[in-house]
Amino acid sequence: MEQAVLKYLKLLNIPVSKGYIEKLIASHPNNPSLLSVADTLERLGIPHVAVRVKQEDLEHIPFPYMLHFDKHGGELAFVKDQEDLKARESDFKHWNGVLLRAESTGAIVDKENHKHLSEEKFLKVTLGVFLGAVTVLLFLPSMQVLSWLYASLLISALGGTVTGYLLLAKELGISYRAVEAFCNTGTRANCDRILKSEDARLFGRITFSDAVIIYFAFQLVILGFLIPLLESAATVLLALAAMSLLALPVVIYSIWYQGVKAKTWCRLCLVVDGVLIIQLVLFGYMSSQGLIQPGKVDALLLLLFGALFLATGASVLLVKTELEKANRSRQAEVNANRIKNSPEVFLHQLQQSRRADITPFKHEIRVGNVEAPIQITMAANLFCHPCKVGFGKISQLVAIYPEKVCITFRLLTIGRGNGQRPAASRYLLAWWFYNIQGENKVSARTNDLIKDWYEIMNIIGFKKKYPIEDKLDDQAVEELESKHSEWMERQKINKTPTYFINGYELPGFYSIGDLTDLVPGLAESFSLIEKNERSFTVINYIE
Repeated sequence: MEQAVLKYLKLLNIPVSKGYIEKLIASHPNNPSLLSVADTLERLGIPHVAVRVKQEDLEHIPFPYMLHFDKHGGELAFVKDQEDLKARESDFKHWNGVLLRAESTGAIVDKENHKHLSEEKFLKVTLGVFLGAVTVLLFLPSMQVLSWLYASLLISALGGTVTGYLLLAKELGISYRAVEAFCNTGTRANCDRILKSEDARLFGRITFSDAVIIYFAFQLVILGFLIPLLESAATVLLALAAMSLLALPVVIYSIWYQGVKAKTWCRLCLVVDGVLIIQLVLFGYMSSQGLIQPGKVDALLLLLFGALFLATGASVLLVKTELEKANRSRQAEVNANRIKNSPEVFLHQLQQSRRADITPFKHEIRVGNVEAPIQITMAANLFCHPCKVGFGKISQLVAIYPEKVCITFRLLTIGRGNGQRPAASRYLLAWWFYNIQGENKVSARTNDLIKDWYEIMNIIGFKKKYPIEDKLDDQAVEELESKHSEWMERQKINKTPTYFINGYELPGFYSIGDLTDLVPGLAESFSLIEKNERSFTVINYIE
């Protein structure tokens, strides 16, 4: 499902992070489902619509779009054009009539997406530099001993290493579309079945995939680095030829196992078998030409050969172990988030928290839609760094869900200040009262006012940007400041920031940033609760 969505968004030229999209969809409490995809698109600010249509009307709907099928627990199919639609005809017996279509946008409002996308681009550049450097290190020293035989061995070792990586990637759950298509094309082709069988485990924890990448990576080290530095490579070539000869029974068993016992083919395994056979032929030719002489053995060089093999094998296994740990941690996080991001679980936790009186003031400092189903009240201190961080997160919430979230600010008042340095809370309240409330674009301007304060966090600098004269001692401002102060005392606010969601204090198990995943389902739940409460009130009134 995640791969289909990524392919679709890529076609629309929407700048999304692959890892972030996968994480959002996989950690959704309703994954796999169309809702998990729709909520993810909403979070990213991507315009989309999910509708139910008839099959005969599909060809009249502009491409591309996605179809939802009731198989494998829920599957999304990307439909690029009429040819793709025809190719899906056999699947329409599983189609539930639901179509999802998104529109291209260059503006993703979720800042986390930009962060992950930047990291992925940096990783790609770093990986490209690494591969380029390794290529130079492999082939530059080899130029001095280059021949068609040597080049053939080096290329076969490189091909075997790449194939070994792809085998290991499949084992770790890392998928590539081209590889999946190569592995699964044909009636008797199934790489996963072969690689996940017990026979693919060779020695304890060491699998066939491990053995392949260790073997060929070791060859790359020998051919690319060691041989060009040696005056005589006879011992090394003899050792490589012996290893190639010992691999012949492995090739025979692999082909027998796939064709006779398993009755299915792993195409990547066949590539490995082919490379091993090619190498055996090359070493045989070298032996016939006298390039490999069994009598010439350097014991010290042979010891170095063995040490390099063990070092290569240990390095591969260590890297694989760390990748497996990372995969388990990521999966554990995804599973935990599916529970944590469930609106039902959050509501249960929320309703166990203490309740606060969030009755609106006559003049309330708000950001967002006043009628939004999710009302967040933030008790804040203007000189509190965690409040600055918290404001950034809830401001992002409103940017992502402008119609579903409203933020109300209650300010902690500290001191009265003096003529040159008035209290920050009073100054901000006065400027808001006389310059923003009752005017146009109240929400956006209020957001900018508080954002600028937290960027400056200094009354002198703030006065320069937001000057106001002779308004600080007005009775209206004093009353508003007193209301904020009295509310703080009544609610016994002993730390800032403190958040209340629709009157309930945010549970300690959650952070304000966690609401980003919860808003779509939570908004629906709060709307339903409000509707039921209204119905109950009407019934009681009638009775």
